[in-house]
Amino acid sequence: MATPMPTGAKAMAALSFAVVGWLTANAYVPNMPEETAVGAFRELTAVLGAIIGWKVMGNSVGKGYLGAVGSGGRRSSCWCSLPCCFLVSTRCCASR
Repeated sequence: MATPMPTGAKAMAALSFAVVGWLTANAYVPNMPEETAVGAFRELTAVLGAIIGWKVMGNSVGKGYLGAVGSGGRRSSCWCSLPCCFLVSTRCCASR
């Protein structure tokens, strides 16, 4: 079975969400406690945005306005739930 070729829509979705993820993380960093090590927080958020843009939003091209709204809702739930799962797992591991 042949794998589908990358499309311009997937590339633009990945790039757009990576930029939004990086900018959001960059805006959040000043609100973090002073002793918190930022590390690669911005870059990881950008990578997460690129993956979500490529996999979730990029596949929903050409489905009309209703499909775009549905895909936006699905992308938003992915964008919110994945970091929350990561934060919960790191706090649980850190408390042990």
